[in-house]
Amino acid sequence: MERNHGIDALRAYAVTLVLGFHFFPGIFPGGYLGVDIFFVLSGYFIAKAVRDGTGFSARRYLARRLLRLGPALLLVLTATLVAGWWVLLPGEYISLAREALLGLGFATNLLPIGGDYFGPRIEEAALAHLWSLGVEAQVYLLAALVLPVMIRVIRPLPSYMLIAGVSFAALLAAGSETDTFYNPAYRLWEFALGALAAHLIPFTGGRPGRSMRVLSIVGLAMVPFCDLEGSFGPWALLPAIMAAIALHSVATKASTRISLPVVLLGQASYAIYLWHWPMLVFWSIHYLSSPTPTQAAALTAASIFLGVATYLILERPILARRASSGALKLIAVGLFVVAIAAFLIDASRGAPSRLPIEAAAVLEDTQRSHPRLMECHSIYPGNVLEISGACRHNAGPGPVKTVLWGDSHAAALAGGLIRSDLDFLELSYSGCPPLPGLFIDIRGRECLNHAQQSYERIREDSGVERVIIQARWPIYLDNATNGDSGDAQWGVLRDRDGRAVSSDTAVRRLDELVEELRGAGKQIILITPTPAFEWDLASAATRTMWHARSPLPGLSREDYSSYVASARHHLQEIAKKHGADLIDAGLLFCPGGATECPISDARGRLVMLDEDHLSTAGADLLSRAVLDTIPSAKTKH
Repeated sequence: MERNHGIDALRAYAVTLVLGFHFFPGIFPGGYLGVDIFFVLSGYFIAKAVRDGTGFSARRYLARRLLRLGPALLLVLTATLVAGWWVLLPGEYISLAREALLGLGFATNLLPIGGDYFGPRIEEAALAHLWSLGVEAQVYLLAALVLPVMIRVIRPLPSYMLIAGVSFAALLAAGSETDTFYNPAYRLWEFALGALAAHLIPFTGGRPGRSMRVLSIVGLAMVPFCDLEGSFGPWALLPAIMAAIALHSVATKASTRISLPVVLLGQASYAIYLWHWPMLVFWSIHYLSSPTPTQAAALTAASIFLGVATYLILERPILARRASSGALKLIAVGLFVVAIAAFLIDASRGAPSRLPIEAAAVLEDTQRSHPRLMECHSIYPGNVLEISGACRHNAGPGPVKTVLWGDSHAAALAGGLIRSDLDFLELSYSGCPPLPGLFIDIRGRECLNHAQQSYERIREDSGVERVIIQARWPIYLDNATNGDSGDAQWGVLRDRDGRAVSSDTAVRRLDELVEELRGAGKQIILITPTPAFEWDLASAATRTMWHARSPLPGLSREDYSSYVASARHHLQEIAKKHGADLIDAGLLFCPGGATECPISDARGRLVMLDEDHLSTAGADLLSRAVLDTIPSAKTKH
């Protein structure tokens, strides 16, 4: 059967959108919707296999899908694990091995790596893009098992319409953006649109009206330049419908008017998609920065080259064998070998022997200083802890008198305070402001509840004499946000009714909180923001020593001052107004008149664990300043 080059052109357009979004996000903010177009195309081919088969065989269909997906996936996973040996630190290498195992099981979307697809950690996960492959594989399995039965019972058209309607209704009713993005149940409607296009072709001749064809072309052309608030929302309906109309238009004609490069780009689109994200992630990790436009263009070209080569040399010859048992056995063996390699990397703790002794020592010295971190620090969406006395450190006789309250920056400080004789209760929750009635939306209402319970625990305990409040304040006090904006990386600040609020609301809430607790006779200790670097300091320093590069520079004093200015001003005003103690972290981490804030302390130890969390040395430095404000408190370090 002659190949349909019109469909190849749609594939080429979809992968171009994805490349544009990842390599040039400022130019193509809506490029991530290319994946939605791929889902529509997959739905078309699923329905076509059912429609054209004289006797649809689930086993034969799944074998064909494995033959299509397996070879390129195995090649890219192997190359990624090999590259990781030379580029990644032990902890990163362990993460990569686990990502590979999820990818081999087509389960990346079930345990999303890095959490939110638009969040900060996704850029460190070289195989996070396999989430879409997981969705497709799970839908293939569902189609093979369920679709033939549905079609026999209620016929194709009602089946596809039912699937589309139920799935889209579930999407509109869903609450978690992460779930709706990764869960195939909320993506089925896109596959169903492609299936409808395939089903309607015999009845319409595959040629919708001219106006509809023009509309689909114009609509698809606008997609990459429109930021549609994430493809997990109903906005994805627009490009999906445009893709279905365009697919319906070209599906019955094997076009000869499409240029060979476009056809080849479409045919190799799957392999190109597999190669591009690991290349971008490894580049950013190795060079400690995102690529420049010129470098991004080179990486794009390299991704296309590798993808086309993979298609011509590996995929096309194997696909020509039409699901032979020999090819399937080779793929199964390959899956097993890569899985064993990933298990060995994990079991070896990331093969730390790869690093020179000096580099390994730097990494070891900066490990988290908090001995009870996982026990005492709530990390969404993992361990949301109850507010109790379970995380009382250095407990002495009588009730606890000191409480440390805040987000992950408070947890980092706790490591230093634990090494003193201070008896204190830790109430910390990652990314959750110590402001009752407010929460960051990506942390959910568990954060809201935690803040409220912490507040009540402090307010109602007359034995609590002092409260140390520490947080990454610029996120909360310097995030001028409203319903349509805000720092997308960290989420939007909201009140208990779910309404987006400005940073002014957070400032007022902190002011009211300090006033109330001071009125109750409690000592309040506020801390201005600690430095925030552009890269993971411990990893960058280790990698610099590993590859014998020039020493890392410090943080520009100007950049640090700009980062903390607004939050520092608000904290100073509140402390002065209510007689609270204020520790200026800038005097500790950016002392004297130097133009840079140093990355290490007087003993040469790095002060940060990652971009903005204190290391053992940093926590010790800040905790000494905290202890100086507490009568009779002593330090052991």
